[in-house]
Amino acid sequence: MAKAKHPALTEAEIQQRIASDPDAPEATDEQLAQARPFAEAFPELAASIRRGRGPGVKAKKEVVTLRLDPDVIAHFKGEGSGWQTRINDALRMLTKVGDSGGWVHRDADGRFHRMKRPSPSKKRA
Repeated sequence: MAKAKHPALTEAEIQQRIASDPDAPEATDEQLAQARPFAEAFPELAASIRRGRGPGVKAKKEVVTLRLDPDVIAHFKGEGSGWQTRINDALRMLTKVGDSGGWVHRDADGRFHRMKRPSPSKKRA
């Protein structure tokens, strides 16, 4: 459906329409001098609508910039939405496994699993 075209207005016409709008009168200098931030004027209301995670909710993740190889990004993005979460899960698994000396294996469903590191083979003299 095509939008209705409105004639171009001059700045003077725009200002005249603003001044004639009874629902939105222009604030006076006195009103502007008395203006306060919303949270200061209505602290209880501001607190009630402030976004929060609530009690017992995990801390937000930290935003970082990370340089990855294009093929790594393509691999994770190729699996669909949630690719950043899957990268986070893979890194989390690696950090946990690194502490225990294990390996990480990814199954056919894309899930990561810890594996015991095989014992090193003895070299023959």
